[in-house]
Amino acid sequence: MVNCLPKNHAALFIFGDSLFDNGNNNYLNTSALDFNANYPPYGETFFKYPSGRFSDGRMIPDLVAEHANLPLLPPYLHPGHPEYFYGVNFASGGAGALRETALGSVVDLKTQVSFLKNVKNIFKQKLGDAEAEELVSKSVYLISIGGNDYGDGFASSG
Repeated sequence: MVNCLPKNHAALFIFGDSLFDNGNNNYLNTSALDFNANYPPYGETFFKYPSGRFSDGRMIPDLVAEHANLPLLPPYLHPGHPEYFYGVNFASGGAGALRETALGSVVDLKTQVSFLKNVKNIFKQKLGDAEAEELVSKSVYLISIGGNDYGDGFASSG
């Protein structure tokens, strides 16, 4: 796989909330159904099964990946062992830019960024430091987060 990457290859890394979450929340240990999308009708029209997306079909990151001739990106928390050379989705439905938003039920932005550091270390092991730095620096980063910070603040002010 590593030797097959085109010279100008760039990965797509996605950060955010439910507008971009493609299934990470399915792998969180939480009983709050508000933060899960692994039941009908989510995903039924396009995927024919609950996809973990807070949508009945594809979302903006899926369309961006398709436009860039990339495969649908895996959720970072998926228990498989993808190589991430095309990118990965770190988004978590209900997340906010503030760490306190939905604390303990979702993956906040700071933690999503720490996941990118883990991916970068994987790249370093497989590609070497220089090539890993180059891949990460020329990759595309798609971010949509912050709306839940407002809603969570109003909900908890009681």
